[in-house]
Amino acid sequence: MVLPNLTLSIIKLIFFGTLLGLFFIILKRGCELLLSEKPYKKTIDDTLFYVRVTSWAIFVFWSADMLFRGHPLFSRAFVAIIFCLFIGLSWSLIRDIFSGILIRTEGLFANNSHIKSHGVEGFVRKLGFRALEIETDRGETVRIPYSIIDKEITIRSYPIESIKSHTFDLLLDKSKEFLVYKEQIKKALLNNHYTSLKKDPVVKMKADSNGKYQLMVTAYIMDDRYSERVEQCIKSQFKDHLSTEQPN
Repeated sequence: MVLPNLTLSIIKLIFFGTLLGLFFIILKRGCELLLSEKPYKKTIDDTLFYVRVTSWAIFVFWSADMLFRGHPLFSRAFVAIIFCLFIGLSWSLIRDIFSGILIRTEGLFANNSHIKSHGVEGFVRKLGFRALEIETDRGETVRIPYSIIDKEITIRSYPIESIKSHTFDLLLDKSKEFLVYKEQIKKALLNNHYTSLKKDPVVKMKADSNGKYQLMVTAYIMDDRYSERVEQCIKSQFKDHLSTEQPN
């Protein structure tokens, strides 16, 4: 018995839809396996998301044409229903993206801005497509959707006049040259989340004797609360070269 054309079309759609779904599942698993430690993994994931959405949208239009070939009214009605379902299911995403466009256009936020929203307080680390990424004082990363960020918000900026300096000493062995230590310490400070990028840290030689360097380090931080944290972070990074014996 010959199957009706509609039944054949449905079988084709199920077959190709299954292939498409399996393709994206394998692609996603492959990316997770091969790119799990790569810094650009999130960019690849975002790109694959848009490719997946576009591919399924094309598949839906192709399905409508195959199912209702010769009946353009039914085809348009089917596409309209699918479109309405898509808008309904992704409304929160659309709202977040639209709110994000408005917020970024107004220029209210920038990297390292200090904000408080819905009980979360920290520094802005990234302005994403649909959410702000905030790093809290405990080092946690929190994403706040743009659509809710304007309901309860406090922004505290840190102009250059309010930057605080914190000076401490480092006693290091002479396994490296002073200039090497100087560049490494400055780089470590500039990469620290709690230091300012508006003023370069200062590393000076305070004493040089008994095989030890006594260095005076000045870091520029955005709040006095982080002084000890920055100092301990630097000492931790150079713990293999630290000495407790004071030079004469």
